[in-house]
This record gives sequence, structure tokens and C-alpha cells, in this order.
Amino acid sequence: MRRAAAAVAAVALALAGATAGPAWAAEPPAGTVPPTASAAWLAGLLTDGAVVDPALEVVDVDATLDLALGLVASGAASTTRDAVLDGLVADLDDHTGAALDATFVSATAKLVLVLAAADRDPRDAAGTDLVALLAGRVGTDGRATDRSDLGDLSTPRSQALAVLALVRTGGEAAVVVRAADALTLTACADGGVPAEFDAAPCTTDAVATALAAAALAAAADATGADAALTAARDDALAVLLALDAAGDLDPWAAGLTAAALRAADRGAEADAVTAALTAAVDGCDGDATAAVVRGPDPLRATVGMLLARSGATLTDLSAPGATPDAAPLACTSPTDDDASADDDPAAGDAGGSAVADGTAGTPAATADADGPRAGVAVAVAAGVLVLAVLAGVPVLRRARRRDAADRAAARGA
Repeated sequence: MRRAAAAVAAVALALAGATAGPAWAAEPPAGTVPPTASAAWLAGLLTDGAVVDPALEVVDVDATLDLALGLVASGAASTTRDAVLDGLVADLDDHTGAALDATFVSATAKLVLVLAAADRDPRDAAGTDLVALLAGRVGTDGRATDRSDLGDLSTPRSQALAVLALVRTGGEAAVVVRAADALTLTACADGGVPAEFDAAPCTTDAVATALAAAALAAAADATGADAALTAARDDALAVLLALDAAGDLDPWAAGLTAAALRAADRGAEADAVTAALTAAVDGCDGDATAAVVRGPDPLRATVGMLLARSGATLTDLSAPGATPDAAPLACTSPTDDDASADDDPAAGDAGGSAVADGTAGTPAATADADGPRAGVAVAVAAGVLVLAVLAGVPVLRRARRRDAADRAAARGA
């Protein structure tokens, strides 16, 4: 019995040792993942060249534009980037609102920015001058408003995007100043910018504030260091840096903040924000391939990181020439050189499920973190089970002996 117990203990220890060690290794480790790998992760989120809303099963135009911006910022995956842009331009009227006899400022401005960054002419997008279309929506009060049967759906974010797009494409200075001045009027008392116009109470929205800071920096530069625009820019940046110091700046807003800081010639602060974002990039999670910044919105978090790492502003971001699409980041087992993410049928869905569930592979991360504990628990449970079986053997033998004795006594009777 002692020998059996010792054998069980040895088996349990061996099982615990086999499962408690590191399950997978990142190549390269977290924090040093190259932008090409992040671009490959983003490309894996596409369905037929676009991001599809999992609930509505329709193209999410805003997310697709943001993803395309990330591909441009990565300096990689030009084949995928061009395919995405081709698709956006092919359905241009649907995105700008022209198919509904409408004009949506946000989508139009983002299209201008992304096309210009990818070295395409937004003044001739499938025959449409997007810059003129956008400028035509800036009213005498400077507000860039939507035109649609649904009314005006514009926000401070779309106002900032309009300013950025007009500066990027050399828009008329008077129009830029009007639009930028209107943007300054949206600021809350603390210098931040709200998510909606005329919000009551006025509460800072980090993404709107980061876009506004970038837009005001660009407009101030384009109009000869306008004092009012510069002051509003600095107020917005102060709010963003305070949020960052408190740990309340999400990665998407942080990436936009880094771009705004560079536009304001505050490179050291931009570098600090970029370093923190770079350190947050995951390599391999369990057996899943990834090169992503985690968060509620991993797509935009990763785009924000790539924008920060590009070292560019939103008005000078530019894609290089043709660059090959990189393979997804490889994950290897330290105990089995032949193991790969392809061995796990769930691994292939790690990227695609990120948009749907907002976790970008969190189940894999949980499995990796809990793997050693789970392995030990399994080993202990197995040991207890075997001990229980072994402990029952003598009892079974005694019962058999009593049964045999009873049968013999019966035969004798």
C-alpha cells in the first residue's frame, strides 16, 4: 500500500510539474511586438474587406475607416489596406450619405483623412470631390452640420474631424478658422470637449477632446499660430494629460493624444504616451496569435497604438510604398517546437472574435493565466481519485473472502 501511495504521489507531482510551467512563449515578447504583426491582426478582423457589425450583420463603416487608418499607420499590409480603401470608395455614396440625398460629416471627413494618408486623392474619389463636399457643410457660424432626413447628427468629434480633413487637404483658410473657432466654443469649463453639442452638464469626452486638440493644433499651425486656437489646444491637452496620469485615458484616446502632442511640438510627452501604449501590446496569449492592445474596444485600441508609434500627426500621416502583408505573429510552445496556433481550432478565430465580444482573445488570456493553477488542481484530483481506488482494494478483497466463506459454509450444510 505504501508503494502504491508513493507511486500515486509521484504521478501527481509529475502531472503538476507538466502543467504548472509556462504554456506558451511570445515571439517577440509583449511590449516589443512589431507594427507589422499588429497590422496582420487587424487584417484578420476583416470580412470581405470590411469590418462587419456582428449584431446587425452590416458593414461598420466607422470601424472600417479606423482600421484602414491603423493599416496606414503601421506602414505595412498595403495590399489589404488598398483592398479596404477600394471597397470604401466603391460604396462611397452609401458612406457619405449621397445615396440618401444626404451628407454625413463624420464619415466624409474620415474618408478624406484616410484617403489622403494612403496617398489617394480625396478630391477625386470615384469622381466625387470629398473636400468640396465637406467644406460646403461648414456654415457661416463655423459648424460642420449633417444634411439628412434624420436631421443634424454631427458632434464635436465630427467637427474636429472636419477641421483636420480641411487642414490636411489645404482647405480655404477662412473656412478652417471658422470651423476651428466653432470647435473651441464646445469646450467645457475644464478645457475638455464633450461627446455632444450643448451637453448639460458639460462632461469631457476623452476621444472628442483628443481629436479637438489635434484639430486645434493643426488649425493654429495652418493659420499662423492663432493665439485663441493655441490656448484652447493647450487646455485640451492639459485635460488629456491629467486623465493619462490618473490612468483614465483609454488606448484609442491615448493614441490620438500622442498625435495631438506631436502636432503641438511636444514630442517628449508624446513619446511617453507612446512608450506606455507600446508596452501594453500583447504578444501571444495562450495558444492564440495576437499583437493587440487589450480593452473594451481592442480594434481602436490597437489603431491608437499604431498611430502613436508612427510618430506622425493626423495631418501628416502617410503610407509608404507597397509593403507586403505580414503573417500573423507566431506562437510556439517551449516544449514542442512543432506546436503552433494552428493546432488549436479556436486559435484561428482569436482575431475575428475580438470585435464581436470586445475582449480580443480574453478567454485565451484567462486560460494562460489560470493554466498552472488548473493543472495542479487536475493533478491533485487525479491523485485523490487513484488513492481512493487503491484504498478500496483491501475492502473489496475482504468482502470477496467473506462471500467465499459463506458459499463454502452453504455447500457444507
